[in-house]
Amino acid sequence: MQLLKIDLKKHRDAKDPLARPHLSQLHLVTAQLGKYVRFARDDTRFLAILVIIDIIIIIIVITVCFCYIYVIAGKRKMLVVQGREYMISTAVSRTRDMVIMHGFESQ
Repeated sequence: MQLLKIDLKKHRDAKDPLARPHLSQLHLVTAQLGKYVRFARDDTRFLAILVIIDIIIIIIVITVCFCYIYVIAGKRKMLVVQGREYMISTAVSRTRDMVIMHGFESQ
């Protein structure tokens, strides 16, 4: 591509008519440029689809992470019952009244 640009630029301002590019050369250059433009258009469509899919995947991952942080993990507190410590997880909900007591003792 750069060689074609340099060649055309050199011959564009030539005063001698014989030094100017021949019509068949110009047709060849435009045909090659059309081929590159067509391939570029197909590539950009493919890349646009990949970018959209990546954005959707990133949004899903961020949503799942926030759901885990705010709903599943919640606020963790320690509860002492008869000398034993239990982990309590209060899940964040609209009413904030859900308390989940895990069935294991912390060390």
